[in-house]
Amino acid sequence: MNKYLLKIFIFAGFFLTPYFTSAQVPAQRDSIATIKSDSLASALSDSARTDTSRASSDLDAPVDFEAQQEDHDLEHKITYLYGKAKVKYKTMTLEAGKITVDWDKRLLIAEPLPDSLLAAENGTAKNPRADSLAKAERGYPLFSDGGDRMTGEKMEYNFATAKGRVLRGRTEFQDGKYFGSQIKRVDSQTFFVSNGVYSTCDREENPHFHFQGRKMKIVMQKNVVAKPIVFYIGKIPVAILPFAFFPTRSGRHSGLIIPRFGASQTEGRYLRELGYYWAISDYFDARTTVDYYERSGWLARGNFNYAKRYAFTGSLSGSFTRKNFVISEEKERRWDLTFGHNQSFGQTARLNASGTFASSNYYKFFSSNRQEQLRRTVLSQATFSKSFGNSTSFSATASDYKNLDNGSFERLLPSFSLNFGQRQIFGKRDPAKRTPTTAKPEERHWYENFYVSLSSASQNRYSRASDTAKVDRLSSANNNLNLSLNGTKALVRWLNLNQSMQITENWYDRRTEYFLKPDSTVGSRVDKGFAALHLFSYSASANTKIYGTFQPRLGPVRALRHVIEPSVGFSFRPDFSDPAWGYFQELEVNGRKERFDRFNGAAGGRGKQASMNISVRNLFQMKTGPDDKLKKIDLFTLTFSTFHNFAAKEFKQADLTSSLFAYPTRNFSFNFGATHSFYAFDNAAGKTVNRLLYKKKGLWGGQYLRLTNFNADASLSLQGKGGAANTPPPAAAREEDFAETLPDIGRDRLAPEGYFIDTSVPWQASFSLRLNYNRFDPRRPSTTAQLTLNNASLTLTKNWNVAFYGQFDLRQKSIVDQRYTITRDLHCWEMQFFWTPTGFSKGFYFRLGIKAPMLKDIKIEKRGGRTSVFGGSSYFNQY
Repeated sequence: MNKYLLKIFIFAGFFLTPYFTSAQVPAQRDSIATIKSDSLASALSDSARTDTSRASSDLDAPVDFEAQQEDHDLEHKITYLYGKAKVKYKTMTLEAGKITVDWDKRLLIAEPLPDSLLAAENGTAKNPRADSLAKAERGYPLFSDGGDRMTGEKMEYNFATAKGRVLRGRTEFQDGKYFGSQIKRVDSQTFFVSNGVYSTCDREENPHFHFQGRKMKIVMQKNVVAKPIVFYIGKIPVAILPFAFFPTRSGRHSGLIIPRFGASQTEGRYLRELGYYWAISDYFDARTTVDYYERSGWLARGNFNYAKRYAFTGSLSGSFTRKNFVISEEKERRWDLTFGHNQSFGQTARLNASGTFASSNYYKFFSSNRQEQLRRTVLSQATFSKSFGNSTSFSATASDYKNLDNGSFERLLPSFSLNFGQRQIFGKRDPAKRTPTTAKPEERHWYENFYVSLSSASQNRYSRASDTAKVDRLSSANNNLNLSLNGTKALVRWLNLNQSMQITENWYDRRTEYFLKPDSTVGSRVDKGFAALHLFSYSASANTKIYGTFQPRLGPVRALRHVIEPSVGFSFRPDFSDPAWGYFQELEVNGRKERFDRFNGAAGGRGKQASMNISVRNLFQMKTGPDDKLKKIDLFTLTFSTFHNFAAKEFKQADLTSSLFAYPTRNFSFNFGATHSFYAFDNAAGKTVNRLLYKKKGLWGGQYLRLTNFNADASLSLQGKGGAANTPPPAAAREEDFAETLPDIGRDRLAPEGYFIDTSVPWQASFSLRLNYNRFDPRRPSTTAQLTLNNASLTLTKNWNVAFYGQFDLRQKSIVDQRYTITRDLHCWEMQFFWTPTGFSKGFYFRLGIKAPMLKDIKIEKRGGRTSVFGGSSYFNQY
């Protein structure tokens, strides 16, 4: 805030200097100044010649004078400009009701027209409207440069001594209003200000709050010393500092971070965010802060950013704490570390890296962010990728995936992949590119639809199942070759045929050998050495589209269309669990032969696959409107699918799945899904048996399917007329240009989620309903029903708004989660109340503070809740 408090004073001296130091007596009318009155030029021509050398050396651009009336005191060399007087120099303009230029004293004075001249202008001895005239009519001094403007009651400047003053100056900058009763410029860099005032309240008179400094000294682009600084609410002083010292340099610069003080019932007095910001260079910066709590301990945070446009960006962030996380005498150490790096190498290569490392349960007990509390895994990875054109690419990856609950992890150190994209095998060649030419499908010969793609990958994997388990290591490589025949219409033109064959070869540095122990149990050991898997599969499919159009001409409905998309496919895969392939080992255990996978599932499932899949997609569409403005609407989509495995020994027919999806309006959508089994359920055995339903009552008995599962989802969004609902606010602009492209690593992971309420909408609500009926076991059917209310808000009055989020279990008739938000607009202040009555993060937060972002730390707040015992930075921890 202090940086903006004296913007008006810096602004005044900085922009008035170029004009006044150059506004000497015009020596050459064409090259130095343009006077829009020939009488002024001729009257002062003699005097001007005496100062030609001095004036011509100061001015580097024309100066334009303009006024409704001019008076010239030739004896004293004074020029008076009356009525909409204006002086222009480069991009700067000074306007006033009256401008006086004393050429001998090198003095310029800008002030409003006196009442006597206003009366004279209106042609009366006394103007009854003089006291009620607006400032624009009086001509109060107005200085502008580009989009910056400043007004005052009087402006004076001596362009010989480079000193001046502004009486009751006023300006606006970045949503703030600035005022000074008197500003004196003593040299080009130093200003003295009396009674400086700053506020973001837009009330011209009696703002709701303001800051005032009685005496201030400003050294431009260096610092400000003020004493005392008083904070007023209305006209009541509520806080005072005997003096203040702060920098005024613009842009990024190093400096201390002012801490916040307070007290907590659970942690005592605290000092938060005491730190230092270090602007290392244009490409690097760093920030470190410390929170200290009298009873519980301390928390240290650090953040390092670096960036170079069009080259790389990155961030490193971490925290370390030693605090009481539970009510006990023991203090535990907790920490977290995150990083992110993005770098481009030309147009075809890129390096992306990101990672999160944290001690156990750090976010669960210490963060106030719900998403962070629920996150039980962390992932770190780095990937280098390179594309070579012609659909060829290479990538190298290292990753670490860890479960915070049981300590299990999986690490790839490293993993490589090389991909050759799909390309034609046959066809005419482009001599320049030495690749097959791309022709339209209908212009190709059938053999030109043969394609091939190849990919190769290798990895070195380390894994652990739990904290107590040993670490397993596995090195492997695989090569995939895919041959396909796409889009052929060999039989009939309306039928589209596709075929493909996939060949996979996997290499490993070990495999598992199984053996029978003396007690007839199965043991295993690792057989290190080269081992290979060779797998292959074949698939073919045929599909087409059938159209049916109806033209009912019912009101605005012009036509209805039904599009049927049937598809039939066949896939084949051998039984790689057969011992003949060598991928499974067969042992006789307790008189029964069993097969054991020697490659930990890499060979796929057991059994041969020779299946046919069938699906039918139905799309229903409607056309409405006049012929010249027809509008096509997709009403709903109905899909059925199943498959039959000819090679399976039992349960050859898979379940029939069906789905219905509709999006009739922008605000409403629904989706229904169902699964039916073709097989009967044996109540006595308590399982599905290998007996088709129709066999019980015969083919014409009417029973073919059994419902096993049904689900329904629907969503509805409503809002009153007003602004666009559910539109997040624009992100705040960063002061540092280089930080615009930084990865989202340095964000505060311990802070709560941001809340946004669009108060321009009188009311809004989003409902989602999810129902599920499970009847896999007809003896024990189960039903779940959950209703979620999102973004529900109601603007009670112009200034009051209430918002609610809730999840309800309709089956149990209970509330799963609920959150309430009450907001009160207090002009330049805002009151917010957040309440979570149930759950792990239950608590409340009350805040009364100034709206302006630069003054967000000026607030009154109260917090409470069970999470307050877990740390000082918790959202509800201070109350």
